[in-house]
Amino acid sequence: MLFTCCSASWLDPAFVAALIPDSYVVDLHERMGLYQRLATAENAPAVWDVVGSMNDLYGETPAEVTALAEVMVLKHLLRNLNILALELTKPDEKYPLPRIVLSLGEQPKLDPVKLANWVKANPSTLTLTPKMKLIYTPTKEEWLVTVGRDGIALAKYVINQKISVLELH
Repeated sequence: MLFTCCSASWLDPAFVAALIPDSYVVDLHERMGLYQRLATAENAPAVWDVVGSMNDLYGETPAEVTALAEVMVLKHLLRNLNILALELTKPDEKYPLPRIVLSLGEQPKLDPVKLANWVKANPSTLTLTPKMKLIYTPTKEEWLVTVGRDGIALAKYVINQKISVLELH
């Protein structure tokens, strides 16, 4: 599953990389083991359990580790919906706010009628391409207030508040 983000330079200074810093876990083998544990965590609570154990072993968890955990939780959400990829696009002249691009693939666990109706009812914020890419453009208020100019928070918001209501049951 792909989870990509453009260069961090366009985001505000609060942007934090998603990784385990060398200065937090000095030993390379231990750090790789922790990455492995995060990658194989079966669900969101298991991801946070790994982060909790890191906090116990190495001290207060840096923002980079929290961001990594958030990305791992997003991957679980996407996997549960059979969504192939999520990309956060860089703002440009045409689109002054970042956009979330979800690659739905051939069989996402989304109700196709609800999805079509949602896209049709929200042409200013939603586009569904012939290649089954759902593009979500947040409103200025969503970007500035709701998610506080945070790309990971925007992705979580779109998945949890917008996409989850389309899920097949």
